Amino acid sequence: HGAFLSEPIANKSKYDFRNEDAAVLEQEPSFALQSKPAAMIDRSEVFLGQPIIKDSPPSWGNFVEELLKEDQELELSIDAIVDNGVLEVTVFGTALVDLPGNYNLGVYVTQSHIVDYQKTNGSTISDFEFNHFLRKSLTSVPYGNILDSDLVIGDSFERNFTFTLPTDLDPMIPEWKVEDLEVVAYVSRDGGTVAPIIQAAKKKL
Repeated sequence: HGAFLSEPIANKSKYDFRNEDAAVLEQEPSFALQSKPAAMIDRSEVFLGQPIIKDSPPSWGNFVEELLKEDQELELSIDAIVDNGVLEVTVFGTALVDLPGNYNLGVYVTQSHIVDYQKTNGSTISDFEFNHFLRKSLTSVPYGNILDSDLVIGDSFERNFTFTLPTDLDPMIPEWKVEDLEVVAYVSRDGGTVAPIIQAAKKKL
């Protein structure tokens, strides 16, 4: 929830899901996400710098299945806990093949199971369940943090992050519920305008 079609419904919405990190991702010109629903799956490219945009949700599954047939290049995993209101995240990675070039790491926190009003074509749903909405990026947006260059098969990395969960919130901002949080991490290739993702992982709190 960035800026486009994300405003709360006047006199109905309980929450405002918008945040700055989502807005930066949404407005990044190279991603070209100008409609909803729309998806970039692994930021795959038609050719260098030209992303494949899938704006028909029924087509997403088939495209994902085709990508899953490709050989895995990187092993990625996440450890995550909340201790005294502080989210502690560790991301581990190991190269399964030689990976020349530069790479970035992105780490996001999402939240699910929040019920509120949602507009659809010509109607409004009063009890829509919002899932996997972006709450916070633990890395720079839109492309993540610089990771490593020229990884060789067997090379490993470990990155640590901490974030204090906010408690003093505006009434329109959803409460941070630990049991509904999930950490998502991805590694992407650098050097292009789209930065295609080569591996991702998730960890539910």
